[in-house]
Amino acid sequence: MKMDWGYVSGFFDGEGTVNPPLGQKRGYGRVCFYQNDRAVLEEIKFFLELHGTYFSICPGKLNGLQLQAKDDDSSHKVLEFMLPYLRVKKVIAQDVLRFRKAFPSILGSMSAKLSWETRRLRYGSIGRRAA
Repeated sequence: MKMDWGYVSGFFDGEGTVNPPLGQKRGYGRVCFYQNDRAVLEEIKFFLELHGTYFSICPGKLNGLQLQAKDDDSSHKVLEFMLPYLRVKKVIAQDVLRFRKAFPSILGSMSAKLSWETRRLRYGSIGRRAA
């Protein structure tokens, strides 16, 4: 199969996700591809790594697999490459890229703050669960 950005983008539109900014505790805008067939994910991973990004394959939900970006820079580089070809997820990809451009100074501290705030709300104080 010939792998190109059109194929990867179409696969992502149908079988991928990108979490919106502030939508997760660790690393905003993380790109993930989902599939049961490991060989397909391996081909996409190889193609993405040829373009200077870092992805890993790990267990997903419902006995499937997920190919996820190892860092925010890889997620955003892939979104930029896919953007001209995206249809279904184009708007959320644009939002994530705009957020990164508009707020570059908070990227490093944002995930730590969200994680801390989540623990504070869940446990009240670290080490004790709130009643």
